[in-house]
Amino acid sequence: DRAFLAWLRRIGDRFCKLEWRVKEHGVLHEPVQLLPQSQDAELGLLGSVLLCPKEVMGECVEKQIAPEHFLAPAHATVFCILRELYDAGKPIDFILLTQLLRDRELLD
Repeated sequence: DRAFLAWLRRIGDRFCKLEWRVKEHGVLHEPVQLLPQSQDAELGLLGSVLLCPKEVMGECVEKQIAPEHFLAPAHATVFCILRELYDAGKPIDFILLTQLLRDRELLD
């Protein structure tokens, strides 16, 4: 029943969530373990990139951090733009980031 499957998808503790894959017929497959998620940690990473762009973004590239690793879509968008700047060899700062977000109509 769909309510039961929805309930199963929400199961998880504070540090780790389980995502259940469901076939079209509603048959459960094995759970997929997701990494712990923290919006505060995401904000900390983004702030660190703005403070020390070369060092922190270099670590992110080395560790293969990608926008899809972020829980909050807004954080993923900001990380994506910061990564674009880094890859293009452009300076990373708050003013340039804000301007790019406005130019792409992603900032109110």
